[in-house]
Amino acid sequence: MLVDADSILLPQFIERADLFIKQKKPNCFTTWFKTDIDAPSYAILGFILNMSIESMSLTKKPWIPGPLAIIRRDVFTKIGGYNESVTYAEDHEIGVALGKHGMRLDILREVLYIYSIRRFKKEGLLKAIDRGIRATAHVVLTNRGMKHMPGFVGGGSLYEKRTKKKKLRIISKKLERDIRGFVKELIQ
Repeated sequence: MLVDADSILLPQFIERADLFIKQKKPNCFTTWFKTDIDAPSYAILGFILNMSIESMSLTKKPWIPGPLAIIRRDVFTKIGGYNESVTYAEDHEIGVALGKHGMRLDILREVLYIYSIRRFKKEGLLKAIDRGIRATAHVVLTNRGMKHMPGFVGGGSLYEKRTKKKKLRIISKKLERDIRGFVKELIQ
């Protein structure tokens, strides 16, 4: 199971996922979610994101949602697991690998987890949506994950309080990795 550290599984998650696995025998699946803020604008965002997952599951280029995906271990091994050189949207990369092996994302159509939208709040809704659209469009148009997103700082490091000097050092290292990865991707 691949799950973001800040996703919250609802109490009925295990029971419902277990039943879905026994009935459907999926290679990979996710569930619907709700956002961790109940304001109408965020409820609409949650609906749009759930419908984005639905629409991508209908394509030959499935998108594996980062906040929660359940992949059979043998399938994960067969597709090569995570590409550790990817610093952005590794979930897209896994989706592409599944598609290349003729597998698709199934969806358990019940709200079974709560998705943290703290990045949307921290960075701004439009910036986060723009980045998501660009990354998804890249998968759809090229059948490859994006691998790197200039300026993207992954994980919880975005939310930790740090000194300015330490922040600059982290951003500098991240930028250096992004540039190396971008150049490597161009050369391939």
